[in-house]
Amino acid sequence: MSSIIKKESLYMNTVERIVNLLKEKGIQQKDFVKNIGLNSSALSDWKSGQNHSYKMHIDKIADYFNVSTDYLLCRTDGPTPPGKTKAPITVEDALRVLTENMNLTEKDIEYLKKDAELLEMKNNADKLNEEVSTELIPDLS
Repeated sequence: MSSIIKKESLYMNTVERIVNLLKEKGIQQKDFVKNIGLNSSALSDWKSGQNHSYKMHIDKIADYFNVSTDYLLCRTDGPTPPGKTKAPITVEDALRVLTENMNLTEKDIEYLKKDAELLEMKNNADKLNEEVSTELIPDLS
């Protein structure tokens, strides 16, 4: 495979990753370019191959999506930056994704909200129990 094909392949995969992240996170393209500090046509230019300015902004883009530059450059399939743990999804994000991608009724959404609240209460109780247990058990070392 020639280096031209490799470069183009890398370019397309990087742009595709950016576009996929926008879709996954429900971010509008106009909001993305504004937050990164790019002109409004930047993403369209990247998609069409008119310019490769994303390379100059790769660190900023990775920070924006909370992914590694290696992930954006297709050097790894894992998006989580080294040394960072994956941020937990919020209830609001989960509900937004579910309502956008499924035909949920208002009643379904209310059930999901209640389930999420109960799960959060359980997780908080589990954390508290773990803290109390740790405090009560003496260190025998």
